[in-house]
Amino acid sequence: MDIPSVQISVIVPIFNGALYINEAIKSLLSQEIDNLEILIIDDGSTDNFESQLDCFGDPRLQIIKQVNSGAAEARNNGIRKARGEFIAFLDADDIWAPNKLKIQLEQIRGCKDVNMVYCHVKEFYDESINGYNEVQKGVKTFKGYSPIALLISKKDFLRVGYFQSKWKVAEFIDWYDRAKSAGLSEIMLPDVLAFRRIHSGNIGRMNRPNANQYLAVLKESLDRKRNQHY
Repeated sequence: MDIPSVQISVIVPIFNGALYINEAIKSLLSQEIDNLEILIIDDGSTDNFESQLDCFGDPRLQIIKQVNSGAAEARNNGIRKARGEFIAFLDADDIWAPNKLKIQLEQIRGCKDVNMVYCHVKEFYDESINGYNEVQKGVKTFKGYSPIALLISKKDFLRVGYFQSKWKVAEFIDWYDRAKSAGLSEIMLPDVLAFRRIHSGNIGRMNRPNANQYLAVLKESLDRKRNQHY
């Protein structure tokens, strides 16, 4: 049997994300690119999120299970399985604009010296947030230096290396710093193409015990740059 070619592999780590995964998958299946594979990496979920996917019946959806190991290792697992020339990441509680991948692919194809294409990200608040109507006034749009805003070739990603699973809240900051040290170039598109959901499960993430890892990542980055000069 012929295996269809894949241009972009989208990696979706999920841990007990039944509440939001339906919207995330809808935004993926609405992308203006056909030859996708969507790798949903189940990081030891216990909420039967798979039942939310039964209605789609789309062969591009694949669920890959792993023992609970964290988002970094879930993404790494997806990268290992990815068949696409390019890879992108979407968290199970976030969504994309329908033209996200098309615009980014055109940019990375059209600029041979560019390795990474990012886009702007807009936050939106879920109704689970206390004072939902009031917090809407504080919605932010920002440059998306985050996994959900990135498109990169698998080859270039592997030049940098996998996410370090020892980092629980700052793994992308560490990876991005290593990418710049490796000489990868980037474009930051002005378009808002990714939307980050703020909900009761992630609003307090900076207060989690692992928040001090941001400082540890910064120290490791400074040490790495110092050693490069010796």
